[in-house]
Amino acid sequence: MNNERITLLQGMPIFGGLTRAALENLLGATGPVVFQPGEYIMRQGTPPGCVYVLEEGCADVVKYHGDHHYLLCALGRGDCIGEMSLIDPGPRSASVIAGEVCRAIPLGSADFNNLRRHDLAGFTLLQLNIAREVCRRLRAVEHLMLSALEGKADTSMIPKTMPKGA
Repeated sequence: MNNERITLLQGMPIFGGLTRAALENLLGATGPVVFQPGEYIMRQGTPPGCVYVLEEGCADVVKYHGDHHYLLCALGRGDCIGEMSLIDPGPRSASVIAGEVCRAIPLGSADFNNLRRHDLAGFTLLQLNIAREVCRRLRAVEHLMLSALEGKADTSMIPKTMPKGA
């Protein structure tokens, strides 16, 4: 098993607390996939699929609304992409576009089901970690929204809109 991959996952909040054996079980024989600059890693509105862990490269999370798209954040090595799909069967909530060559570890539903069958405690911890991460994001958005409504928002933290195709 690739020790570097295990170490990368162990340092991520979503995989925090999982044992080495649980992570090895989750990774199985999964090999990396490569995305070229400008290539979509996932598209907003499409059905959920793989979760990806970035091993190399950077990517932008973009939300489309009307005739604009909004840069929500930039991702890099060690970031997880698409983890909401593990707890929410709804369509992808945003697009992720490779900003440079990206190498990512794909983890599909079969990998997570295998973890559930062989290590229910590890699977449960993973679900709890994902729920915690989603709650952290919700609190941050709530804070920004309320600050904006009160006219106290630090707009330097709010991504600017860009017309589609920009």
